[in-house]
Amino acid sequence: MGEKGAEVERKKKKRNYKNSIYLCNEFLKEIVSARGFFELEIIEVTNYRGELASGKCCGGIIHTRPCPYECHTYFRVCLKEYQINVTSLGSCSFGNTSSPVLGGNSFRLADPESANGKLVLPFSFSWTVSVVI
Repeated sequence: MGEKGAEVERKKKKRNYKNSIYLCNEFLKEIVSARGFFELEIIEVTNYRGELASGKCCGGIIHTRPCPYECHTYFRVCLKEYQINVTSLGSCSFGNTSSPVLGGNSFRLADPESANGKLVLPFSFSWTVSVVI
């Protein structure tokens, strides 16, 4: 084989080597991918005052005590990066989900593991910090 033929063979081997590394990297990505889910199971809720988180009575009446109307209680899960001062404003960086209305001011779910009492939020990112609930 001449010098030109040997050069062509070296280029083929180099190209095959690069392709092998690329395929190996793609394979390893699948092996080490991080997937999981965040799960919140609602068992019991007690809201004796019948108030929203804002302090207003359910039903929109502001300064009436006791609050005259039952709340329509549901839950919303919003996963975002760690915050020193937690706020419900802003985007949910890692996803969000919510339940249907589960009950009034106070209730206990007969089957907490039912589809309504369990909120599941899948994720496929690497968890960067500890979770504080």
